[in-house]
Parts: sequence; C-alpha cells; structure tokens
Amino acid sequence: TGINHPNWKDGVSSVQQLARSHVFSVWTFPKLKEAKFTCQHCGSQENLCVHHDGERFAEILQKARATLGDADSFEKIQEYAQWVADYHVQNDVSGVVLCEVCHAKVHGGLGEQGMRE
Repeated sequence: TGINHPNWKDGVSSVQQLARSHVFSVWTFPKLKEAKFTCQHCGSQENLCVHHDGERFAEILQKARATLGDADSFEKIQEYAQWVADYHVQNDVSGVVLCEVCHAKVHGGLGEQGMRE
C-alpha cells in the first residue's frame, strides 16, 4: 500500500496526464507504427495502447520527482512532462503494443485503472 505499492504515483496525477500526451508523439506512436498498429498478443487492431513491459510509467514519474522536486506550478508540470518524454526516448523504454483486452489480461484484469499503465 501507499508508497511501496507498484502503482503509487506519488501524488502527480496532473503531471501524469500531461506527460502521457508528451510521451505519445515520441514513444507511444512510434511503437504503434512499428507494430503496424496491431496487438502483439492477439493481432487485433482495435483499442490499442503501448504497455510498459519493463520499467513502469509510475516508476518513471517517481524518477522525475526525485530529479525535479515537487510539481508545484504549471511551469514545473510542463518540465516534468518533457523530462518524462525525454527519458522514454533516451533510455529506450521497453513497451509492447496490446489491445485493451490483452492489456487487461497482462494486468490481471485490473479494469480501467490497470489498463492505463
């Protein structure tokens, strides 16, 4: 529970939303394109996402906070988002393209919250 839980986001949900939009163009979309917009488990081309199959998005956000401090202003939130996007590219973060159904299975049927990771 709390900070020790793997889904702990360290109170940075507004950062998470903006970071995901920054990450989309530099990491998510290229992964989707590379996979030919096809789920790598079942072959579906519906409701796709890129699952962090190594380092989790929440862990990357925690690294951003450790590096940048609190996200206490809009400018700081923008800095976080750019840092997270840059981190994905510079560290070649691993991800696999999955459809919504396969993504839920990977997360043990966690429902929508688990499917966003």
